[in-house]
Amino acid sequence: MSTLTGNVKDFQPLAIGSATLVFTAYSAATTTGGSLLLPKQVRKATASDGSFSVDLASWANTNPRTAYKLEVEYTPAGMTYPVTVPIPWPVVVTGSGLLIDMFAIETTPGQFLTKGDKGDDGDSVMQDAFDALEARMPQPGAKDRFRVIDLNGKTALEVDDVGQTIVGDTALKATDGFRVTDKDGYIALEVTPDGKTRIYDPTFTAGGTSASGAAVTTLHAFLAAGQSNMSGRGLPISAGMDPNDPRIFQYGATRRTLEPATVPLDMHDTASGLSPATTFAREYLKAQPPNVGILIIPAAHGATGFTSAADTLTWTVGAASAPAYDLPALAVTQAIEALTAAQASGYTVTLKAALWHQGENNGSMSQTTYEGLLDTLIGYFKTQLSSPGLLFVVGQMCPEGMDVTPAKYNIDAAHQATPARVTHTGFAKATRGGNNTGDTTHFSRTGIEYLGKTYLSGYWEAAFNEGATPGAAINVAATKTGTTVTASWDAPPKTLTQSTTYDLYGTGTGYVWTAPASHITSYRVETKTGAGAWTTATRTHAANRSETVTVTAGTTLVRVTALNGATASTPVTVTAVGA
Repeated sequence: MSTLTGNVKDFQPLAIGSATLVFTAYSAATTTGGSLLLPKQVRKATASDGSFSVDLASWANTNPRTAYKLEVEYTPAGMTYPVTVPIPWPVVVTGSGLLIDMFAIETTPGQFLTKGDKGDDGDSVMQDAFDALEARMPQPGAKDRFRVIDLNGKTALEVDDVGQTIVGDTALKATDGFRVTDKDGYIALEVTPDGKTRIYDPTFTAGGTSASGAAVTTLHAFLAAGQSNMSGRGLPISAGMDPNDPRIFQYGATRRTLEPATVPLDMHDTASGLSPATTFAREYLKAQPPNVGILIIPAAHGATGFTSAADTLTWTVGAASAPAYDLPALAVTQAIEALTAAQASGYTVTLKAALWHQGENNGSMSQTTYEGLLDTLIGYFKTQLSSPGLLFVVGQMCPEGMDVTPAKYNIDAAHQATPARVTHTGFAKATRGGNNTGDTTHFSRTGIEYLGKTYLSGYWEAAFNEGATPGAAINVAATKTGTTVTASWDAPPKTLTQSTTYDLYGTGTGYVWTAPASHITSYRVETKTGAGAWTTATRTHAANRSETVTVTAGTTLVRVTALNGATASTPVTVTAVGA
């Protein structure tokens, strides 16, 4: 066996810590000892910082010789279930060492070019091969580049921006289906596996037409509220990067008409960049049938917050000194007008959720005060829009801005705790390095596109956040070394039942978590040493399924309780094992 080491962040640049690496042999093979490699997988959990060490059979010790496919499993922030990311390079184990040095290129099926392969001159050809491979991929800023890809994203044929034709994977079959896309991934033509040809027209037509040519008949509406980051400050933008999507509409704050959604959106202020409402809409539609479109109701305004100051725009319910300053009431009026206009145009329209991004203007406010004002606003929207189950997703502020103004972390704590306080709410995490150059307050295009994905995760979290009693944690264990107690546990198994309340995928129905394993927003961890009282641990990440606590000498009990808002499971108590 060979020992491979490294860090998952070396080849998977996601904002993740611990993950699980999954290695699967390309073909059935035996090792020197006669053990079968396939279909058995090798799974290796990384450390919390992403580092790992894994033992694998080397290329030379497998018969026939085989490489490994690599996948990374991790749970994104704000989600309770893992996702799997395939790594596009085969792993050819030539011996012990760094995993990134074992990546190869599959030149033909079952034939791999590795770092150790030499040309006639004795020099490594690996870098040249990777350079050639990278040259085939769409480059940032490249124009008029098109690819024919299969439905799994593999390139079969590419015509680059200088007219060069490149042939890709020869193993592709016609039955895989193919797509012709532009450099940004927008589909122009598709041949499906059953032989049907679809022409995709990016031009907006009256009544709305989806990319497949199907008429848009149903609109899912989303209220976009808050301050400047929701309004749209993400840069760069351009007509080429942000063409009108025929499935995304807006009912603007100034034009007050149903129309294609623009970039920037028609917000209350003068937006100058990309909004997470737009990137959320693009992500959301990927899981919707072609007849479903999005209606964005852009109601955000830069430099606004919760305030009682006279003659000032405010999100504080009932505090405005005049109707023109009452942002909650203005948003409600705009939303009702938007829904009415969509219905009058012949669409079936449903208000799905409110997307909220705000906090920068309240950086000096206490966590408790902000939570009270935000929760009141959520209740106001639900009441005034006659939508008691309205989903509400809270976006995280720019991390660099919180570093500059540490008091904003109070607001961040309020944001992150919202799903634990209020049912039907979710949290959308931001990424570091996603701010505009020289601006620690506003997200760049990169940061906004990241938020689009996490707002979608937060939307699912809100849909499942029903407030029912969660099941108790399972596999609770605790160890004690000196005065340090480390506890770990697993989430209870979840049961899904059908629900007509949330049409998550446009199928006319959805699913919700049900008792005894309802959605869990956080865990309460308590310790008790000897005859002392139970002490609640202060947890940085309330949904993590582990905790380290400093205690005093003596026998220590650990108690773990699963929470969904104010609803608590039956606590599970164990004795910490060790000295």
